[in-house]
Amino acid sequence: MTFSCFAPAHPERVWDALTDAALTGRYLYGLELHSQWQPGSPIEARATDDRTVFVGGEVLCRHTGTRLSYLLRSSAADPPVYVTWLLRSAPGGSVVTLQIDDLDAAACPIDTEDVWLPVLAGLAATAATAV
Repeated sequence: MTFSCFAPAHPERVWDALTDAALTGRYLYGLELHSQWQPGSPIEARATDDRTVFVGGEVLCRHTGTRLSYLLRSSAADPPVYVTWLLRSAPGGSVVTLQIDDLDAAACPIDTEDVWLPVLAGLAATAATAV
């Protein structure tokens, strides 16, 4: 599934919100994503509260400021969710496109929307207000 929105922030600020663990926790259900953000680098998600969360992943592609692709999974037995963020400059901000390939949720696109649309909106808001 593909979702897009306008973020009233320059693409560099959106990129920072995607790759700074202190910012990902603001829009990704309290999960801080930690990684070196280079292809092949692992991703570890840590909860911002006391919850124990088992989410890991791997960076697949990085084009600084324009594209970030990675996979996430909650355990080795679960199918991965492939996440791709595409950024482009637009007058007054950025267009952010989010592509989700979730093999487990393919039969129910409404569930995918319910999970990822708030993430996309939260990213736009975080990028617009982060300093």
